Amino acid sequence: MLSEALRYSAVDSGGRRCKVVDLAIDVASGPHPAITDLVVQGNGAASPAIPWDAVTRIDEAKRIFAVTDASGSSPLPDQPDDPIVRLRGEVLDALIIDVAQRRVTRANDLALAVDGRRLKLCAVDVSAASVVRRLTGGRFGRSPSSPLWDWRDVEFLRGNPDLGLRGRHYNHRIDRLRPAEIARLTEHLPYLHATELVTMLPPHIAADVLEEMDPDRQLQVYEELDAEQQCRIVELMAADAAADLIGRLDRDDAASLLARLPKAPATRIVELLQYPSDTAGGIMTNEMVVVREGLTIAEAQAELRNSIRRPDFVYFVYVLDNPRNRRLRGVVTLRDLLEGGSERPLEEVMTQTLITLAPTESAENAARRVVESELLAVPVVDDDGRLLGTVTVDDAVEQIAPSGWRAEAPRLFI
Repeated sequence: MLSEALRYSAVDSGGRRCKVVDLAIDVASGPHPAITDLVVQGNGAASPAIPWDAVTRIDEAKRIFAVTDASGSSPLPDQPDDPIVRLRGEVLDALIIDVAQRRVTRANDLALAVDGRRLKLCAVDVSAASVVRRLTGGRFGRSPSSPLWDWRDVEFLRGNPDLGLRGRHYNHRIDRLRPAEIARLTEHLPYLHATELVTMLPPHIAADVLEEMDPDRQLQVYEELDAEQQCRIVELMAADAAADLIGRLDRDDAASLLARLPKAPATRIVELLQYPSDTAGGIMTNEMVVVREGLTIAEAQAELRNSIRRPDFVYFVYVLDNPRNRRLRGVVTLRDLLEGGSERPLEEVMTQTLITLAPTESAENAARRVVESELLAVPVVDDDGRLLGTVTVDDAVEQIAPSGWRAEAPRLFI
């Protein structure tokens, strides 16, 4: 165990001895990374490191690492892209996530295994016995009281968002999970650890995770991000989710963020912010797939190739009179576009008798109408018939479901 290895000394053939104060690994070297360096006690502020290649044997009876030279070398590098991690300084007592089992706890000790001439990190001990082992100097609690957590499934967090922003020192196991699963895990973390988790993710995944968070936790995490990351993540969020977040910010902070965003996403967000949250306009999304009337199915398919990439909801394609007036003429499904025959006009396959919502209609009433319609989304139009957005069944269910059930409701469009 790491707690046992930290009671060892490094001793060379000349009898020079120095206390081992930490072990280092390269987290990018594999699922069970090998120890790369022995960090030993030095005279100055920085502890020198002895490369593992200098270790000739491990004497467990005498608790020594026999090395060619115990004087040490220069301290470990500390560069932004450096994957070297100190086990005692950075992993021991850190909060860890078992990605395989979707659970969170603290790393009380670390299990090491000898593999040939190498010493590898293989698991995390989260048991009560590991605490006793450390408190008693190894006299008690030698055997874990619960199964070890395999290191290959572990992500570790230290509560420092700056480390996540620098992109260093992570296993990146968390990337295997869906954004909704990551968001649920953040509910079991202190908010600084949750922020660190978000900052270590690729921006497009971080945006999806932020969308899925509980509103209070979402705001806590957002406010801990630096200004550049706030802007980048909000730009990648769905417009309706971004509008909900910005609507909860202080007015000056909201205005500052909107001024920093690119024009297109800022415009979409501002369009949504004009509607109160308890109206259909307040729960709609204005990221839809649209096409102008008068096209054949083949022409419509060609126009849609780029526009279907961004919106979460792409089952319905809304047919407008033209891009400027945006008056809704009908709706066609993607299935109709694929099976309708390339030369047929859109008008022959689109549905022209539509259920629509008014933007000022109450959110609860609009949500019930969406659910009762048994449609995946219902368009929102103004008095002139202009398409403003859609209320999806996801948002409808979230609006009318009991508060305790909302977090468990399945998402169709994520």
